[in-house]
Amino acid sequence: MTELIQTVASVFTSEEEKVLNAKYKYYYVPLYQRGYKWTKTQIEKLLVDINNFEHQPGKFYCVQNITLVPNEDMNCYNVVDGQQRLTTMTLILSVLGKKELVKNKLLFPNNSIRHYTNDFIQQWVIGENKWEENWEHFIEKDNNYDHQDIYHLFEGVKIIDGWIAENIKDREAFTHKLLNDVKFICNVIEGEKEEKIFANLNSKRIYLDGADLVRALLITNVTKEGSKEETIKNIVRINERRVRIGWELDHINQWWNQDEIRSYFKPFVQLKSAGDIHFDLEQYPINQLITLYAASKGWDYLSLEDIEQLENSTQFYNELQELHFEMRDWFQHTEIYHYLGFLFHQFSNKTTFYDILIYWRTECKTKTDFSNYLLKQIKILLFGNQEISDIFNIGRDWYGADGLVPLLVFLDIIEALKENRNRLHVEAFLKKDNDIEHIYPQKPRKENDKKGYLKYLTESNDKIILDDRLKNQEIFDLSEQILDELIDEYSENVKTDAIGNLVLLYNSLNRSIQNKSYAYKRKRILDFYNEGNYIQPHTLKVFSRYFQDSSSSYNDGTFWSQVDIEENENKIKGTFEIFFNKANLN
Repeated sequence: MTELIQTVASVFTSEEEKVLNAKYKYYYVPLYQRGYKWTKTQIEKLLVDINNFEHQPGKFYCVQNITLVPNEDMNCYNVVDGQQRLTTMTLILSVLGKKELVKNKLLFPNNSIRHYTNDFIQQWVIGENKWEENWEHFIEKDNNYDHQDIYHLFEGVKIIDGWIAENIKDREAFTHKLLNDVKFICNVIEGEKEEKIFANLNSKRIYLDGADLVRALLITNVTKEGSKEETIKNIVRINERRVRIGWELDHINQWWNQDEIRSYFKPFVQLKSAGDIHFDLEQYPINQLITLYAASKGWDYLSLEDIEQLENSTQFYNELQELHFEMRDWFQHTEIYHYLGFLFHQFSNKTTFYDILIYWRTECKTKTDFSNYLLKQIKILLFGNQEISDIFNIGRDWYGADGLVPLLVFLDIIEALKENRNRLHVEAFLKKDNDIEHIYPQKPRKENDKKGYLKYLTESNDKIILDDRLKNQEIFDLSEQILDELIDEYSENVKTDAIGNLVLLYNSLNRSIQNKSYAYKRKRILDFYNEGNYIQPHTLKVFSRYFQDSSSSYNDGTFWSQVDIEENENKIKGTFEIFFNKANLN
């Protein structure tokens, strides 16, 4: 077999290069498979879908996959998955008069109760025995057939026969369509134990992923569209196109397989896959692109069935390539990369890929237009309808506020967009592996931590040392009540939860410094950075005291005070105002 996708005719035809041949002569349904159980609804849906399908060059109706394992001992294929579909097709072809085509092509074990199933199909479905009108009359004549799967087979033939009689006027045309325009995806697996394959399939770990099947559809269909003549010249051209498309798909897959690409686009992918075929985003990175394609079409979910029903495979392939090139352009453009990364990683619940892509394709003449559009969305999400100056006030409590992390992350983006700066790594768009660090420590809860915190306060405030409650006593000898009184009194005017006192800091580093003094924290963080570790740009700037005017003499960097908090917050406010005013988004 040279093709993954086979027509119904070729699935049941025994010839070399077909699924069945001199070596593998029939399909065998192992005993572990359940009996036939397709219902009237399932059978009629298949018949309706086939009947409604309109023939077009390069287009076909797919009845999904059958998974086969070669059985060398019996010269057949064991049907691991898809026996219900194969059995139903056997029934339909028999009713349509194609009994010779399906004769002895689907067999069940003879060394069990299933030998009656085998006998029923060969003698009654494919044979010429006269049928009874109903099941009760039928089993009265031979109660050996009184089994559940034979009942469903009996009813299935009745359903098919009745539906075709009522709905099909041209049986010959319908039969031709069934044989040539309806196809199976034949997944032949060698080198694996059959039981393992069956277990994997039934636990939804399907061997053929959506990416494999889309690839097969494209290579099969695109290369044949527009080529009706079976000349040597056309055959050579088709094979050349297959090689080229395979190479192009491999090249696209390699790009999407890069860790940074996969992480960056992960929140862009908001559709789930539906149907029997799963699209595994982790194992098959090109599925991210295929899912984004489905989103670009406004689909509610991704399914192989929807892809199969696209009218033109060449158009689908061209559109998939175009989308790939667009995503590559977005990723490589510095501003677009940062703005989209921020929107989708911080506001995925308020950002949809479809809306952004439509705006890009229909409203933008340049990438600058697109960048400005994205920045407008960001400004609205960060500040709403308020003026930037109204967002920041020294008395505001930011710790735990929903808007804190996006603001701190966007400060990093502003820094990264400056000339000759490195672009942010994907993980920098998230709070991942970072804590919100209070530069001036929060009030601790544990007694020992309170003593350390008060010691920190005494180092930054001479008045505490003169307090009567501390005279002639060491801090570590104080009662917890006195500790609470002193801490409350001498830290009440410090706005510890103001944005000027908050930064993002790598969690293991943050937890190692806890309520240490500012001088200790500052040295530890700068050392960590100088050792080659990553520190968020805004965090690094704060501990480098970027906000402090060169003429200031109030602080030599040993302590962190309310004055520093206010200066830092004013600098943050000014940074946002300058950045967005410069962008001129009106």
